[in-house]
Amino acid sequence: MSIELLKEYVDFGREIEFQYRGKNFSVTYATIAPMGHIISFCEFYQKPVDVKTVDELLQAKWNGEKFADIWESLTEEDIWIY
Repeated sequence: MSIELLKEYVDFGREIEFQYRGKNFSVTYATIAPMGHIISFCEFYQKPVDVKTVDELLQAKWNGEKFADIWESLTEEDIWIY
């Protein structure tokens, strides 16, 4: 799935869930003082990585893998958008 499509989803404030290597992940939004609005990326029930921008999200890592590389490897069947 393309990075451009991800950016569209984030710009519209969509909640995203996806499956990668048999594990479930989410990209969600929250407001945390004093950071303000943040984007959180995490494996379900694990500590999230909180970032301010999509560009930071793309550089975030899970088990040493960049989020951008993970996202580009996903198919439409792996992703659920809310």
